[in-house]
Amino acid sequence: MFETLPQDIHEFMTWTWDQIQPYADDLLARPVTAETVDGWLDDWSTLASLVTETFNRLEVRTTTHTNDEAGQERYAKYAEQVIPHAREFDQKMKEKLLASGVEPTGLEIPLRRMRAETAIYRPENLPLRTEIEKLSIERSKINGAWTIEWEGKELTFTEAVAKLQEQDRNTREQIWRRLVDRVKQDRDKMDDLWIKMFDLRLQMAHNAGFESYRDYRWQELARFDYTPDDCKSFHRAIEQVVVPVVSRLNQRRKAQMGVDRLRVWDNFWFMSPDPLNRPPLKPYETLDELNDRMESIFHRVDPQLGAYYHIMRDENLLDLESRKHKA
Repeated sequence: MFETLPQDIHEFMTWTWDQIQPYADDLLARPVTAETVDGWLDDWSTLASLVTETFNRLEVRTTTHTNDEAGQERYAKYAEQVIPHAREFDQKMKEKLLASGVEPTGLEIPLRRMRAETAIYRPENLPLRTEIEKLSIERSKINGAWTIEWEGKELTFTEAVAKLQEQDRNTREQIWRRLVDRVKQDRDKMDDLWIKMFDLRLQMAHNAGFESYRDYRWQELARFDYTPDDCKSFHRAIEQVVVPVVSRLNQRRKAQMGVDRLRVWDNFWFMSPDPLNRPPLKPYETLDELNDRMESIFHRVDPQLGAYYHIMRDENLLDLESRKHKA
């Protein structure tokens, strides 16, 4: 029956769970044996991919157009009416595969992850996860509206941060302070959202038998190859080895710039002025130039990689411009 699934994702995006459920029920009813498992997994992957792509597309719309109320409603509706059923179905499928004892060659790592996910699954966490996803929309709406006024123009945060490369120090400071002032206007709202999300995540962890969300999330992300203590050791190594090097680099930058004190607008972590006061580089002027040059570079690295980038351009899967109402 899976040949009757829509071939066009836009058609599938209109489907309700009632339309999806017969395919889910068919999979759950099938026997899983060494002879049938490959086809069973293929059909499961097909259905799961359609649901996941739909949810991802709806979510992307909420972050690329944070003022699109209809888009937010579609996302929230799907999160409430389809995704919980899909997650419950996914859990049953994992349990069915694990209970079968069939271990297809090459699936050792996915099976290990399935065992971890199955162990921490709790039905009562489904509505909590939905609430977290809805709160994420609110967060995107807030930071998507962040702009500042500069020289009579409204700048998005991306456009404003780019000016931290400017040679004039006073310009950089004023830009930085306006950015910070704008964020502070929504500090209470963002703090409130953070607390709500924290409480929901902690409740999810407790429901699954964990004392902390970190420990719950660790297993959810299938971090089998290193532990929280390993991360702490890595942090200590950075503090002991990397921080002194960065301090020396900052001292050199301060001397090159001829300032008494290096401020954040002199050395923002990903957008800084040239320490020798050379003008900022401008590798492109327009979005088309950026896309053309990126595609050319990818083709030179590997023709197939360049072809993939061309497909993304052709199907409007890239959204590289800076604009208001983009999270």
